[in-house]
Amino acid sequence: MTCMVDMRDTICIYCHQKDKVILRGKRKNKYTVKQQYWCRRCGRYFVERDGFEGTTYPPDVITKALQLYAEGMPLNRIRDYIYQHKGYCIYDGTILYWVEKYRDLLSQAERAARPLIKKVKKTRHNRL
Repeated sequence: MTCMVDMRDTICIYCHQKDKVILRGKRKNKYTVKQQYWCRRCGRYFVERDGFEGTTYPPDVITKALQLYAEGMPLNRIRDYIYQHKGYCIYDGTILYWVEKYRDLLSQAERAARPLIKKVKKTRHNRL
């Protein structure tokens, strides 16, 4: 069954038209369900881009694993944490794949979190 509601804010990723996109069911994989769209102009199906295309696990699991990795937690503890708190059994290699895939985002977040330290000019009043 097709929902014929126009999506005014959704843009087709192929032809870049926004007035011809309609809802067209759900796309499911092992763990996630995403809204699927259909463009009436070019006739193609697509899923809205969220930065986690082609992943099996939900975005909150991936971001939590990356956060724990950036904080310096070992892989086996990350794996155990995700299993205990989220219920997903992931391999160490999967976590390392995510780290490699999202390396640029991790480095940007690390730079943003780093405190800015100003240099103090040495004067005779600064001495102890």
